[in-house]
Amino acid sequence: MHSTQRRPNKQLKEKEDYIDVVGDAVHACWVPPLLQPQDKPPQEIKKEPKVKIKFKFTGKPKNEPKFRKGEIVEVSSDEEGYQGAWFVATIIDTLGNEKFLVEHRDLLMNDGGIEVLKEEIETKFIRPCPPHVPMFGSFKRLQEVDAWYNDGWWEGMVVELVNSEECYVRFRNNEVLKFESSKLRPHQDWIDGKWIMSSKESSERVKKFGDVIHETENLGGTKLILKGPIPSESAKHNRDMISTVHNGSKFDLHFYKGTNVEVKSDEQGYEGSWYPATVVDLYQNGKYLVEYSTLKTDDLTQQLKEVVDVSDIRPRPPDIDHFCRYVRQEWVDAWYNDGWWEGVVSNVGHGLNGFKYQVYFWTSNEVLEFEHNHLRPHQYWIDGRWVLASLG
Repeated sequence: MHSTQRRPNKQLKEKEDYIDVVGDAVHACWVPPLLQPQDKPPQEIKKEPKVKIKFKFTGKPKNEPKFRKGEIVEVSSDEEGYQGAWFVATIIDTLGNEKFLVEHRDLLMNDGGIEVLKEEIETKFIRPCPPHVPMFGSFKRLQEVDAWYNDGWWEGMVVELVNSEECYVRFRNNEVLKFESSKLRPHQDWIDGKWIMSSKESSERVKKFGDVIHETENLGGTKLILKGPIPSESAKHNRDMISTVHNGSKFDLHFYKGTNVEVKSDEQGYEGSWYPATVVDLYQNGKYLVEYSTLKTDDLTQQLKEVVDVSDIRPRPPDIDHFCRYVRQEWVDAWYNDGWWEGVVSNVGHGLNGFKYQVYFWTSNEVLEFEHNHLRPHQYWIDGRWVLASLG
């Protein structure tokens, strides 16, 4: 331990020097010199208190809307079947702090025209457009992505890679579709005013998309159920001839001249049958003139033309490569009498050219036998989307 040095002599000497120069001794007492009027004793000098001002930034003022007029955003919906989908729109007007009027970019009104859809959206269903994230290389298995499908970005997960340019994506409704990489973007979450790259735990992904790890093992197994939204060149042309419209609760289509469609028959004994056709003309009352591809006039000289209601028309379903066998109780469409007939596989057997199937038709209460290449998986056209039928 170091000792503290004391220097009393030096301090005393300094005090004595001070006395000799400026001080007077009165009865051996020290008398300080008179202070000038402007001077104050050191102990009376008061320092101005220091004031610290803190500025706290709390974001935009409460009375300022979260989005500006003219701002391009993405909007979602809590309607059943549309969770996880985001549609591009523009802010048109402010309807209070918690609601906005938006104009969709890709969705049309239900009046049969070409005017885009405008609707009121709550703030909780609006977000800015996510920033572009460059992709170096291909997407990875189990990566969360947004897929451009049905005029919007749908949240999904990559479940299988086909090659560097294509992959299979699974959505919240357990539907699996095949996409080109150009139709995908990395998924980002809008959290507390910031864009966060999605990196959810496996348990969260299973909760949202199901146990994809086990189900993807069956992509080449006993039952291949995959739909391809990327159509052929001819089908791409036809898709441009179909406009999607929103009527408040579901999506409908308006078909243009030259569109390839399928038309159903309401005649007794023909329920559940669909016939390929082409739209020839359209009328103001919601009816279309179609020309059938496989049906002819009574004299067999030309293709049959017929005026049908829009409710009896649907787009041609996407092709599904079904390389493995169908199973019992599976819904299928069977090519029979120049059309596709809805039925259920009742029995599976072997023939000279592979599998043979007995299909039960509920409209006629009969069972017919078909080869594998005369069947296709049955799909339902619901609210502007193709939904694959489940087992019967």
